[in-house]
Amino acid sequence: MEYAGAAYWEGRVLESGTKGGAPRSERTVDGEAEAARLLTQGMKALGVRAEELARAPKNLREKQVPAWWLRQRTTVGRHWMSQRLWMGEESGVTRAVGWVKANPDAD
Repeated sequence: MEYAGAAYWEGRVLESGTKGGAPRSERTVDGEAEAARLLTQGMKALGVRAEELARAPKNLREKQVPAWWLRQRTTVGRHWMSQRLWMGEESGVTRAVGWVKANPDAD
């Protein structure tokens, strides 16, 4: 797996037809089914398979950036994200979102 930074993730996923982000109060994606669809679409656009994420370390950037991206665009909780991205405990999502926010240009 090759690391995909936040800008790369957004560019690839947005190219594949997903709408851009909105302020937390204006998130339009509500519900686990729609969040799952967006996650699947994003992973497909990047060429990352779920099996790769399942075997990868919990704090891998390829998990952190999608967690940040979903947190910005959906209303699903940290528990849901930590399970779908194999990040361990919910706090892993919080740390991931914080890392991406602090390092937006990291590649």
